[in-house]
Amino acid sequence: MFKSSTKLENFMSASQEFLIEIEKEKHNSKRIWKYDLLENVIKPEIEELLNYALKGKIYFKYGRKQRLLESIYFINDTLEPFGNTLLGDKIYKLHAIYRFL
Repeated sequence: MFKSSTKLENFMSASQEFLIEIEKEKHNSKRIWKYDLLENVIKPEIEELLNYALKGKIYFKYGRKQRLLESIYFINDTLEPFGNTLLGDKIYKLHAIYRFL
C-alpha cells in the first residue's frame, strides 16, 4: 500500500478531474487538441495511473527516477499552445503531484 494517503488522494482527485476535462475537450468545437491524441494516448495513460492509485499503488511507467507523464511531452514538444488550455493546466497540476509521489 501507498504510505501517504493524502498524496495518493490528491493524485486520484487530480486524475479524475483531468479525465473529466478530457471528455469536455473532446466535445469542444474550438479545441486545439486532436481527438485521436486525447482518446488514444493521453486518456489511456491517466486511466492506467488512476487504476493503480485506486488499488493503493503508484505506477511509474518509466521507473521511479523518471517520474514524467507522457502527456507532458505533448505540451513541451509541440508548436501548438497546449499549455495555454484548461486541459494543459490540468496536466501541469497532475504532473506536479505525480513528481512527488
